[in-house]
Amino acid sequence: MKLVVTLFGLPALVLGLAAATLAQTYTVVDVPDAGGTWPVSINNGGDVAGYFCRNVNAAGYCPDYQARGFVREFNGNITTFDGIPTSINDLGTVAGYFFFDATGLHNFLRDRKGNVTVFDVPQPFPPSPAAGFAMAMNNGGDIAGYLIPCPNCDTDQGFVRDRLGGITTFVIPKGLVTTGINARGDITGHTAPFYLSEDGFVRGRDGNITIFDVGSGPGPRAYCVSINNGGDVAGYYYDASLRRARGFVRERNGNITVFDGIPNALYTRSASINELGAIAGDVGDAAGSHNFLRDRIGTSRYSMFRTRLLHGASVLTIGATSQDISTSFGTAGL
Repeated sequence: MKLVVTLFGLPALVLGLAAATLAQTYTVVDVPDAGGTWPVSINNGGDVAGYFCRNVNAAGYCPDYQARGFVREFNGNITTFDGIPTSINDLGTVAGYFFFDATGLHNFLRDRKGNVTVFDVPQPFPPSPAAGFAMAMNNGGDIAGYLIPCPNCDTDQGFVRDRLGGITTFVIPKGLVTTGINARGDITGHTAPFYLSEDGFVRGRDGNITIFDVGSGPGPRAYCVSINNGGDVAGYYYDASLRRARGFVRERNGNITVFDGIPNALYTRSASINELGAIAGDVGDAAGSHNFLRDRIGTSRYSMFRTRLLHGASVLTIGATSQDISTSFGTAGL
């Protein structure tokens, strides 16, 4: 099965828009000669960053040490390079990480011209090798990520690197994994996966950290995946009473709204939230797997195209001020 990339180009949502079928266009992208192509981020210009692998393993995955990065510009041009991208901003700057033999994990910034800056997060317990993961970047060049402070540690630490290169680390009792940063420098994420239940958090630019839960049982209690410039956080949690994953949005003031991607959903997993408050993600029902798009007032729509052809697709990101969505899927059966 060959993994490729598709972009869901949906028109901008208008409050009060009738629930009519939205025009959708799809562009399938495949890095030449790649055995698998995975997108990770899309900017407002339509540029997509991701990684690819010449040879995938039997399970259809690419080992990190074999992965290389790519950027597909809106005009279709594809540039490949070393490293594993995790984010691309509106300037076309890509952030990510790479492995380098015995020296461990390193992080990088790659600008639109191809200039690369390598940086490491200071290790709290040297001589442990570098083990930082740059996970998200805003348009100002601030990068949020996390690091593994020592071998077999279960309290991953967060970090933020400002545009001038200054790095600040932070930690909470159960450790953390950062997943998003907005223009203000607010960061979101969830506690480390080594514990029975994962809690959500928001760290303000001033350093204050708020930890919160949506659910109360085992499994993710608040798995935060994205934060917009208004401070709204999207994610999902496991509802122990219903025995399924449900989506949520937490507003900056702390109000939390729980939702299902479609009626009679078997699961809902949010993937990204944009400046309009639109949330994109994955949802499943008795008919199979779908992608959904939920606007700020709570109206959800889902892709019938994927219902017919793209079983197994997963939404990665949604454009900040558009409804362009990047996702990956398998071509088996197409």
